[in-house]
Amino acid sequence: MKKLIRYTTRIAGSLLLLLGLAWLSIGVYTLLNKDRLLKDAKAEIVRQVNGDWQIGRMDLSLLQHFPYISLQLSKVVLRDSGWQRHHHDLLEAEGISIRLSLFKGLFNRRPQADKIFLEQGAFYFFTDTAGYTNATVFDGPNKGKRNKKISPPDISLRNMRFIWEEQNKKCLYDLFVKQLDCRMRQEQRALDLQVNTSLHLNDCSFNTEKAPFLRDKEISGRFALQLNTASRILQGNRILFLLDGHPFHLSGRFFPDVRPDPFSLTLETSAIPYRLAAGLFPLHLREKLDDYAIDRPVSLTLIIDASLADKPKPMVTARLTVADKLFISYKGPFYQGDSIPAPVPENLDLDSLRWAPFKRNNR
Repeated sequence: MKKLIRYTTRIAGSLLLLLGLAWLSIGVYTLLNKDRLLKDAKAEIVRQVNGDWQIGRMDLSLLQHFPYISLQLSKVVLRDSGWQRHHHDLLEAEGISIRLSLFKGLFNRRPQADKIFLEQGAFYFFTDTAGYTNATVFDGPNKGKRNKKISPPDISLRNMRFIWEEQNKKCLYDLFVKQLDCRMRQEQRALDLQVNTSLHLNDCSFNTEKAPFLRDKEISGRFALQLNTASRILQGNRILFLLDGHPFHLSGRFFPDVRPDPFSLTLETSAIPYRLAAGLFPLHLREKLDDYAIDRPVSLTLIIDASLADKPKPMVTARLTVADKLFISYKGPFYQGDSIPAPVPENLDLDSLRWAPFKRNNR
């Protein structure tokens, strides 16, 4: 037994020594070729994202993400060619750290990112009334030619604001990411995304001229998403997350490569406080639901569909039940007064309800 322990210790020590020598060799190589590696890294960044990069400082670190070598960027700004018209930086960050693969691309002048860390900054995706978007910086010569042998890097965000404004559709999505970690793994034709996040939703508006769908909500969760690399469809099935501390299930599909960008979402929950559930309905229904004081938990199913080519605004289907009884069912446009004729809801005349458990607020 003592011999086994002794041999195991020697083998483990030898392996650690070899790994240490290998890392030391890579470290020496990095220091001796630092200028060239920095030049190659900057060229690769510009090749991947064809925009106007402003980088305050760039350096290599052997210790920031030990045992990995990392590229450190500070005071980073990314702008598109139309910045002089709209003045929205697509990206600004106090610090970006790119963890490099030790043996992939380091020696062949094509540094490969293993994980990207961004902190203290903001993304601002912008589309003007004419349909121009600053996301065109990603439409470089390599779009659609992703090297299948290269795995996409993992992503880590800390204290990053994310804004998506579409003036042509009067939509605004604004959230503050306190923390997000995303691991990406290629599985044949699908990219598996394992996400762990905590964020604050500042604003979610499908029509900025009207009241937002959601505002000032805390969201957190650990869930999986799948991106089909052939069809470019991003989807999730019954994702469990917390909205203001209450559990919800979310299923949805997004089509990021289609313009205009359609999506469909299904939101489900049960045993939710009535006020929280009512706050998820379109405004013209929310005002009617506010007239009722219901002290028992309710169940909610909400479907938002923006995938219909002939419907310029999202359509919503909503069902709220109390004690297994249908309280309200609605199908129609998200906002009254939109250009879509509103169908007659199945059970919208709440004043006609005289169920014993429900009573009106006296205001």
